[in-house]
Amino acid sequence: MELAAASQFSTATDLADWLVQNLNIPFRTAHEITGRIVKICIDEKIDFDQIDIKKLKKIDKRINKNIYKALNVRDSVERKISEGGTSSKNVLKQANQWIKRLENDK
Repeated sequence: MELAAASQFSTATDLADWLVQNLNIPFRTAHEITGRIVKICIDEKIDFDQIDIKKLKKIDKRINKNIYKALNVRDSVERKISEGGTSSKNVLKQANQWIKRLENDK
């Protein structure tokens, strides 16, 4: 699943958010930058994490190597910590709640 998610640009929103939060880029512009990065990856048949930093800097000189943290699928999953989020802590909490519920229904 991780490989499939990485190959489908599932972290595109994380990327736009990273641009906003770390480089103070307005979301509208971050969305446009993200689209340009996705297009390059599609044209070159590569995943997000394979794009060269030099190409990213050509899109916006403020981009730095920390951008790759936003592109990592596993990190993206773990960042979702709100109620119902995908972090392993949340999933484990839900699994335990269901196990208890199922045990009580016996």
